[in-house]
Amino acid sequence: TIDGVVTDRISGRLDVRRLLADVAALLDSGPKGAGLLTPKLQAQIATAVKSSKVQIWSGADDHVLRQLTGVVDFTFKDGTSPITGLDGGRIDLRLRLDDVNATSFEVTAPKRARPLSELGEDDGIGDLLSGLGATFRGKASGARDGGEAFLRCIKAAGSDAAEVARCSSKLAP
Repeated sequence: TIDGVVTDRISGRLDVRRLLADVAALLDSGPKGAGLLTPKLQAQIATAVKSSKVQIWSGADDHVLRQLTGVVDFTFKDGTSPITGLDGGRIDLRLRLDDVNATSFEVTAPKRARPLSELGEDDGIGDLLSGLGATFRGKASGARDGGEAFLRCIKAAGSDAAEVARCSSKLAP
């Protein structure tokens, strides 16, 4: 049992080559990770792994992951390490999830909440930040047009949180 939940445990060896290929594909799908884990580097790492073990505990009734552990021992042969000074080591990983799906807090909307699209209007965040020199509306000295682009982006994003997050790139110099 984990955190009072009856679990099933599965254990086995890690397929290092497959894991590295999956990690490489994940990195390649991102804007900054493409090409980081080359096939040559994957082969170097896979060859260095001497032993591996993984264990997974999931809820017996709900099959929800409760705990995951993994241990990998590795040793690079002379001159094959991709990192200078790293000859070998052990990676010991443990992930435990307690109170899965438990409601731990409530979110309540503020009483006088305004839509996100109104942030750029008078008395909105643009006026607040312009007073700090970050100008969104061109009122502070040394204004850039990034603030206006940010506000246009925020208005276009509406209530889509992912789009709002992307708008922050408009503030970059």
